[in-house]
Amino acid sequence: MSNWNPRYVTWAKKHGLTPEAMIEKDKQDWPGGCMVGYSLWIQEQVKAICAFYGEKQADLRLIISHCGDKDYHKVFDQWLETSIL
Repeated sequence: MSNWNPRYVTWAKKHGLTPEAMIEKDKQDWPGGCMVGYSLWIQEQVKAICAFYGEKQADLRLIISHCGDKDYHKVFDQWLETSIL
């Protein structure tokens, strides 16, 4: 079983890489802060899903009312998966 954050795995997939290869790429692209690229990307994804649901602030908790019985984290993770296609 992998110890990688599933959202980081999605970030790596977006780049066509494994998480192990992605972390090495991040270290080259962002020396001194190797996960800056991922942090910026995930923040943009939060903004995007909130805007999709008509929320003006970027806070995943704001999409709860749009999720029905679903866990908003699961809704966000599905969003991430479809965003890489």
